[in-house]
Amino acid sequence: MLLIEEMQSRLGGVSRPTIYRWMRHGQLERPVRLTPNRVAWPGVDE
Repeated sequence: MLLIEEMQSRLGGVSRPTIYRWMRHGQLERPVRLTPNRVAWPGVDE
């Protein structure tokens, strides 16, 4: 699972608002909610 910080790094250092904008526009899959305040994206653990 990739946390928001890891997604930012993998996407070239984009900002959080950009990630959420891409999700809203369907350009990025929605994350899985882990806790009320934490989400993560499924990913390949290296």
